[in-house]
Amino acid sequence: MGGGGSRRKRRHVSQAARDDAVVTNIDPDHLDFYGTFERMRAAFQRFVENVPFYGFAVLCLDHPEVQAMVGRIEDRRLITYGFNPQADVRATNVTCSQGAAHFDASILDRRTGRETLLPQLSLPMRATTMCRTRSRPSQSPRRSA
Repeated sequence: MGGGGSRRKRRHVSQAARDDAVVTNIDPDHLDFYGTFERMRAAFQRFVENVPFYGFAVLCLDHPEVQAMVGRIEDRRLITYGFNPQADVRATNVTCSQGAAHFDASILDRRTGRETLLPQLSLPMRATTMCRTRSRPSQSPRRSA
């Protein structure tokens, strides 16, 4: 960007402009950039909060830092995934064979309270969540209690 010679600016996660976002975990592997865990945690929250109103964020509810962040986010469409019974898209009946993991995905529709079962998948849960969400764009944002 601009005539800065060969130097490249390293952008942090909260500067990314996206219509959607995926957060699998918030671990200390980026502390060299953020300096403190609190600054890193805040950057991930800004990343999700910077998603526009028409977008959504997919968050892994199995990671405790991500789960805690879900309760702090307001006015954004959040879809959670994982093994956690509270997740919107939940893996069940997980088996590993032939070098791959296989599972059923239980997808909760928060408006109706009904669950849909997608049996015998072998995709990562976040990919399943993104595909399902893209095909059903009308869900309203989750608002913190």
